[in-house]
Amino acid sequence: MVARESGVGMKNLAVLGYPISHSKSPTIMLAALNHLGVEARFDVIELSGGLANWLSSPANMYESLSVTIPLKPEACAVAMSLDAASKATGSTNCLIRSEGGYRGFNTDGFGLVNAVKEHEFKTVGVLGTGATARTALYSFQDYETLVWGRDDVKAAELAKNFGAVSLGFDEVIAADLVISTLPIGVLPSMIAGRSGKVLLDIAYTNPSSSKFAVEISGIEMLIWQAIGQLRQLLNDGHELADEQVLHDLMLRAVMMEE
Repeated sequence: MVARESGVGMKNLAVLGYPISHSKSPTIMLAALNHLGVEARFDVIELSGGLANWLSSPANMYESLSVTIPLKPEACAVAMSLDAASKATGSTNCLIRSEGGYRGFNTDGFGLVNAVKEHEFKTVGVLGTGATARTALYSFQDYETLVWGRDDVKAAELAKNFGAVSLGFDEVIAADLVISTLPIGVLPSMIAGRSGKVLLDIAYTNPSSSKFAVEISGIEMLIWQAIGQLRQLLNDGHELADEQVLHDLMLRAVMMEE
């Protein structure tokens, strides 16, 4: 996928992961880059492992990579430098090429925080025990955090590492804010007919089947983490001008695609 006509100075970008066919990253990133006047090519690459080998292969011609499941821990391991969130969580979702290697960033936490910024809450319940669950617990560590996972041992370990409390499913979904990091298709049957306060489900293809007062699409998190990546790529990590305008353009691009 290409934004504008190709030419000198065009940025070569890509998203990597598996499965990857459902990715909205090309749509939202190209919408933002077009608005910012940046010529870019954004490819979709299916890769389930072996990231280090792929990065050193001739197939890699990219200056920035968006990294999704299951490659985030590998991205963290191969980066020559890491931001604080990557170090704390062992998860990296953005690699930017620099002299000598790639710099690694975790902008998922930025995405989570901004996705719920309009809501008030004191307790945060996290469903899941994977990379994004670690990021959620790290990002909301100033709140009272609760965690539940299908693997009790992993949930207890996460709770210990991030100062959270491991509890049962019913107790965790009673939190003021519930963040589900469960895989696509898992959550709907678990919360069918259940009521609650605010729910953010990062599996943005999941249909709504609950009675939470507020349900936030995972698209919000996806868009804001992408804006976090654009900060690193285009502005040395600093805030971009009119980020809310960027958000709205990216959201419209996704809605037009569906």
